[in-house]
Formats: sequence, structure tokens, C-alpha cells
Amino acid sequence: MNQATRATEPEGGLVKFLLAALVALICGVAADVVLVLPYALSSEAWRMWFAAFGIGALFAALAAGWVGTLIASDRTRSRLLIVVGSSEAVAAIMAVGGFLVLRSAIGSSALLPVLPLLFLGLGITVIALASSWTALRFRSPRRGLAQDILATLGLLGLMVVVHVKTIIFAPLP
Repeated sequence: MNQATRATEPEGGLVKFLLAALVALICGVAADVVLVLPYALSSEAWRMWFAAFGIGALFAALAAGWVGTLIASDRTRSRLLIVVGSSEAVAAIMAVGGFLVLRSAIGSSALLPVLPLLFLGLGITVIALASSWTALRFRSPRRGLAQDILATLGLLGLMVVVHVKTIIFAPLP
């Protein structure tokens, strides 16, 4: 099996996993607060729901990947594209599931104002845990960080084009 694509066992155990998950959770929530919350009342709820999960997943994945690379004692790096891809897949599943559950709960729950925040918090937590596991599981030899820096900048640029453009140019209600 090729060494660059080999999946290794998680290194360092539970402490490294929890550290990566905590940093991923903080970055995912902070990105949602800064990039999605200002537009939450001026756009459709479904658009904001999917944007919150997508943007939160991207930042959580990048944070988990970089933390995994920086704390690696065996001089390996996280495979950022795999980490981001798996995080976005988990985000899509969580967003669709949460959206369907919330849509069916309209009018039947006294917790309706709080329920979306609970689902969003639960979703970002699951995404952060998945990102951390993926970042510590899929590793490759560290030959230089230039590829990771370029991948990070490219993914952030793609996020600006796809997510933020969708939010900003959304028709007002």
C-alpha cells in the first residue's frame, strides 16, 4: 500500500483527539457567528441553515487538520482534503436531517425558538468530532507545509465564492 495514502492508527490517544475536537468546535462555532449570524434575519431560513453547517464544517475541518498536523509527534500531517470532504459530508447529513426534523416540528413544539440552536450546536459538535477523528486517522508523511497552506487558502477562497456569495446576494424577504 502506498505510504501517502495509508491510514494509520490515531496517535497520542484521547487527549490529542479531544484537543483537536475542542479547537474544531470553537472554530466552527466562531465562523458561524461571524459569517452567518449577521445575515440570519435577512435571508431565508433554509439558506442560512445549510450555510451555517457548510461554513462551520469547513472551519472545523481546517482547524482539526492543522491541530492534528501541529501536535503530531511522528512528523506526519493530516490529509486536509480528506478531512474537509468527510466533514462536509457529515455536515450535509446533519443539515438535511435537522432541517427535516425542524420542518416537521413547526407549530407542535413550545421549544421552537430554541430547537434550531440545539440542533445546530449538536450538529457542529458531531462535525467537530468527525473532523478530529479523520484528522488523526488519515495521515501522510510531512514533506513540507506548502501544500497544506495552499489547500487551506484554496478552500477558504472556495468558501467565499460559494457560501458567502450565496448569503450576500440572497433575495431579501
